Amino acid sequence: MKEQKKLSLLVSVQIMAIAVFLNGCLIRTYTVTKDRPDQEVSGNQGFLSGQAPENYQQPKKFTQRRYKFFEVELQSPLKIEHLKEPPKTLGENTVNTPEAVSPNMESEPLQEGFEPKTRSTIMDMQEVKTPLAPLSAKSSLPGTYIVKDGDTLQKISARPEIYGTHKQWVKIYKANKDKLKAPDRIKPGQELVIPRD
Repeated sequence: MKEQKKLSLLVSVQIMAIAVFLNGCLIRTYTVTKDRPDQEVSGNQGFLSGQAPENYQQPKKFTQRRYKFFEVELQSPLKIEHLKEPPKTLGENTVNTPEAVSPNMESEPLQEGFEPKTRSTIMDMQEVKTPLAPLSAKSSLPGTYIVKDGDTLQKISARPEIYGTHKQWVKIYKANKDKLKAPDRIKPGQELVIPRD
């Protein structure tokens, strides 16, 4: 009976390990040492009456305790959206950069709905205008997110376009404290401010 339990536990751990590694997650282990507040004892220290015997030694106090943490951060796979049309230029706010293009290369459709005229190689260098990002930091401006059914602050934080990790949910909660009663009380349709820093 004990061997069956050990075998089933071993198989379940192996299956979980395979699932974790195939998912491409992040695994961390670390040890934290914390002080124990329960060691400060006052009074008679267990003696109901009288004094302690002469040969009595105080028990050794363990003032610190070590905790071992095993953390697994699962990340959802990134979704790649196909372009239906080429990106548009922004006009005067551009920078000239060289593009390597060979005029004798055949063109093949890379994506459905969008076909480039030539494929890039390092043969002929031509100047192409590339949009220049404005100097004002877009990332410092707060964005918004509309809550969907089944969302939590951790799931929203883990989205690649938000923060990419579930650990930043506290930032979202602090930025929306006026709208949220508690971190687990979000409703579909709510508009949340996403701070960018």
